[in-house]
Amino acid sequence: MGLVLNSVLLTGDEDELILFWNKDKVRRYQIGVNRGDVVGKKLIVAGFDNRVRMYEVNAESGLVKLHVFVGHVMSIYNLTVIDDGIFTSYSYDGTIRWWNTQVKACFSFFNFKKYFRNDKILCVDLPKFSLEEERHAKFNREGSALILLNASEIVVFDTMRKEVKWRL
Repeated sequence: MGLVLNSVLLTGDEDELILFWNKDKVRRYQIGVNRGDVVGKKLIVAGFDNRVRMYEVNAESGLVKLHVFVGHVMSIYNLTVIDDGIFTSYSYDGTIRWWNTQVKACFSFFNFKKYFRNDKILCVDLPKFSLEEERHAKFNREGSALILLNASEIVVFDTMRKEVKWRL
Protein backbone atom coordinates (compact mmCIF):
# COMPACT_ATOMS: atom_id res chain seq x y z
CA MET A 1 0.00 0.00 0.00
CA GLY A 2 1.27 3.51 -0.78
CA LEU A 3 -0.86 6.66 -0.51
CA VAL A 4 -0.21 10.39 -0.40
CA LEU A 5 -2.48 12.57 1.72
CA ASN A 6 -1.92 16.06 3.20
CA SER A 7 1.75 16.14 2.04
CA VAL A 8 2.43 12.83 3.78
CA LEU A 9 3.41 9.51 2.20
CA LEU A 10 1.82 6.47 3.88
CA THR A 11 3.14 2.99 3.18
CA GLY A 12 2.10 -0.37 4.59
CA ASP A 13 3.45 -3.90 4.60
CA GLU A 14 2.55 -7.48 5.50
CA ASP A 15 3.97 -7.04 9.01
CA GLU A 16 0.96 -4.83 9.87
CA LEU A 17 3.11 -1.73 10.00
CA ILE A 18 2.10 1.64 8.54
CA LEU A 19 4.97 4.06 7.93
CA PHE A 20 4.13 7.77 8.00
CA TRP A 21 6.70 9.76 5.98
CA ASN A 22 6.89 13.54 6.05
CA LYS A 23 9.82 15.83 5.30
CA ASP A 24 11.10 15.75 8.90
CA LYS A 25 10.70 12.19 10.16
CA VAL A 26 9.28 8.72 9.80
CA ARG A 27 6.66 7.46 12.25
CA ARG A 28 5.71 3.82 12.67
CA TYR A 29 2.19 2.65 13.50
CA GLN A 30 1.41 -0.98 14.31
CA ILE A 31 -1.99 -1.28 12.62
CA GLY A 32 -3.43 -4.49 11.21
CA VAL A 33 -3.91 -3.52 7.58
CA ASN A 34 -4.82 -5.55 4.53
CA ARG A 35 -6.02 -2.72 2.25
CA GLY A 36 -6.04 1.04 2.42
CA ASP A 37 -7.38 4.01 0.51
CA VAL A 38 -8.36 7.64 0.86
CA VAL A 39 -12.00 8.71 1.19
CA GLY A 40 -12.99 12.33 1.78
CA LYS A 41 -9.43 13.34 2.81
CA LYS A 42 -9.38 10.57 5.44
CA LEU A 43 -7.30 7.39 5.45
CA ILE A 44 -9.31 4.17 5.63
CA VAL A 45 -7.63 0.83 6.30
CA ALA A 46 -9.19 -2.63 6.36
CA GLY A 47 -7.75 -5.32 8.51
CA PHE A 48 -7.75 -9.02 9.04
CA ASP A 49 -9.76 -8.34 12.23
CA ASN A 50 -13.02 -7.70 10.26
CA ARG A 51 -12.91 -3.93 10.84
CA VAL A 52 -12.27 -0.78 8.81
CA ARG A 53 -10.55 2.09 10.60
CA MET A 54 -10.72 5.74 9.57
CA TYR A 55 -7.88 8.15 10.42
CA GLU A 56 -7.22 11.85 10.12
CA VAL A 57 -3.77 12.40 8.60
CA ASN A 58 -1.94 15.38 10.03
CA ALA A 59 1.56 16.23 8.80
CA GLU A 60 2.58 17.41 12.28
CA SER A 61 0.80 15.11 14.74
CA GLY A 62 0.53 11.94 12.64
CA LEU A 63 -2.43 9.57 12.41
CA VAL A 64 -5.46 10.22 14.62
CA LYS A 65 -8.11 7.47 14.78
CA LEU A 66 -11.58 8.87 14.05
CA HIS A 67 -13.78 5.79 13.83
CA VAL A 68 -13.87 1.99 13.58
CA PHE A 69 -16.49 0.53 11.20
CA VAL A 70 -17.78 -2.85 12.40
CA GLY A 71 -20.09 -5.17 10.47
CA HIS A 72 -18.17 -7.99 8.80
CA VAL A 73 -17.67 -11.29 10.63
CA MET A 74 -14.59 -12.41 8.66
CA SER A 75 -11.46 -10.74 7.28
CA ILE A 76 -11.82 -7.92 4.76
CA TYR A 77 -9.86 -8.41 1.56
CA ASN A 78 -10.72 -5.29 -0.47
CA LEU A 79 -11.97 -1.69 -0.30
CA THR A 80 -13.40 0.53 -3.05
CA VAL A 81 -13.99 4.27 -2.72
CA ILE A 82 -17.26 5.21 -4.42
CA ASP A 83 -17.63 8.90 -3.62
CA ASP A 84 -16.16 11.55 -1.34
CA GLY A 85 -17.92 10.07 1.70
CA ILE A 86 -18.84 6.53 0.61
CA PHE A 87 -16.77 3.37 0.32
CA THR A 88 -17.35 -0.39 0.13
CA SER A 89 -15.64 -3.28 1.84
CA TYR A 90 -15.52 -6.90 0.65
CA SER A 91 -15.16 -9.72 3.15
CA TYR A 92 -14.60 -13.46 3.24
CA ASP A 93 -17.95 -13.61 5.10
CA GLY A 94 -19.53 -13.28 1.65
CA THR A 95 -20.75 -9.69 1.91
CA ILE A 96 -20.07 -6.35 0.28
CA ARG A 97 -20.92 -3.45 2.61
CA TRP A 98 -21.53 0.20 1.68
CA TRP A 99 -20.37 2.71 4.33
CA ASN A 100 -21.09 6.40 4.81
CA THR A 101 -18.17 8.17 6.52
CA GLN A 102 -20.26 11.21 7.52
CA VAL A 103 -22.76 9.25 9.60
CA LYS A 104 -20.19 6.53 10.35
CA ALA A 105 -22.48 3.64 9.46
CA CYS A 106 -23.16 0.84 7.00
CA PHE A 107 -26.18 1.82 4.92
CA SER A 108 -26.47 -1.28 2.73
CA PHE A 109 -24.97 -4.71 2.13
CA PHE A 110 -25.13 -7.51 -0.41
CA ASN A 111 -24.57 -11.19 0.35
CA PHE A 112 -22.84 -12.54 -2.76
CA LYS A 113 -22.34 -16.07 -1.37
CA LYS A 114 -25.97 -16.80 -2.23
CA TYR A 115 -25.15 -16.37 -5.93
CA PHE A 116 -21.52 -17.48 -6.30
CA ARG A 117 -19.97 -20.90 -6.13
CA ASN A 118 -16.58 -19.38 -5.29
CA ASP A 119 -15.88 -17.50 -2.06
CA LYS A 120 -13.95 -14.46 -3.31
CA ILE A 121 -15.03 -11.67 -5.65
CA LEU A 122 -12.17 -10.34 -7.77
CA CYS A 123 -13.89 -7.38 -9.37
CA VAL A 124 -17.18 -5.56 -8.87
CA ASP A 125 -18.91 -2.85 -10.86
CA LEU A 126 -20.90 -1.20 -8.11
CA PRO A 127 -23.98 0.99 -8.16
CA LYS A 128 -22.70 4.53 -7.66
CA PHE A 129 -24.34 6.35 -4.77
CA SER A 130 -23.94 9.99 -3.99
CA LEU A 131 -24.52 11.00 -0.39
CA GLU A 132 -27.95 12.38 -1.33
CA GLU A 133 -28.98 9.20 -3.18
CA GLU A 134 -27.82 7.04 -0.29
CA ARG A 135 -30.45 8.59 1.94
CA HIS A 136 -33.31 7.80 -0.46
CA ALA A 137 -32.64 5.35 -3.25
CA LYS A 138 -30.43 2.60 -1.84
CA PHE A 139 -30.65 -0.19 -4.43
CA ASN A 140 -34.17 0.59 -5.60
CA ARG A 141 -33.24 2.38 -8.82
CA GLU A 142 -34.37 1.06 -12.17
CA GLY A 143 -31.41 -0.42 -14.01
CA SER A 144 -29.19 -0.65 -10.94
CA ALA A 145 -27.08 -3.80 -11.11
CA LEU A 146 -24.07 -5.39 -9.50
CA ILE A 147 -21.62 -6.99 -11.88
CA LEU A 148 -19.56 -9.55 -9.99
CA LEU A 149 -16.49 -11.32 -11.35
CA ASN A 150 -14.46 -14.10 -9.78
CA ALA A 151 -12.00 -16.65 -11.13
CA SER A 152 -14.64 -18.84 -12.77
CA GLU A 153 -17.77 -16.83 -13.55
CA ILE A 154 -19.47 -13.48 -14.08
CA VAL A 155 -22.83 -12.72 -12.46
CA VAL A 156 -25.06 -9.72 -13.15
CA PHE A 157 -27.46 -9.16 -10.27
CA ASP A 158 -30.53 -6.91 -10.59
CA THR A 159 -30.58 -4.99 -7.31
CA MET A 160 -34.13 -3.73 -7.75
CA ARG A 161 -35.69 -7.14 -8.38
CA LYS A 162 -33.17 -8.95 -6.11
CA GLU A 163 -32.42 -11.62 -8.69
CA VAL A 164 -29.63 -12.83 -10.96
CA LYS A 165 -30.12 -11.39 -14.47
CA TRP A 166 -27.56 -13.67 -16.06
CA ARG A 167 -24.52 -15.79 -15.33
CA LEU A 168 -21.53 -16.68 -17.57
